[in-house]
Amino acid sequence: MKLGDSTLPGGMQISLPIFLVQHDTELWGNNAAEFKPERFKDGLSMATKSQVFYFPFACDQGYALDRTLP
Repeated sequence: MKLGDSTLPGGMQISLPIFLVQHDTELWGNNAAEFKPERFKDGLSMATKSQVFYFPFACDQGYALDRTLP
């Protein structure tokens, strides 16, 4: 896979610190560090200037559900 100027071999896993994505001023604007839920009033696409991507918070979709069931 080509990622920017780098070529990554098959099967390689990449981990990005979610904190850095959540505070990225290029994605969220100069006030990225501020709690501003109103930035989503017109949807995620408008909040991120149409730079939408999927970034899961855990290994799989059932992770949170698995942790809350008795």
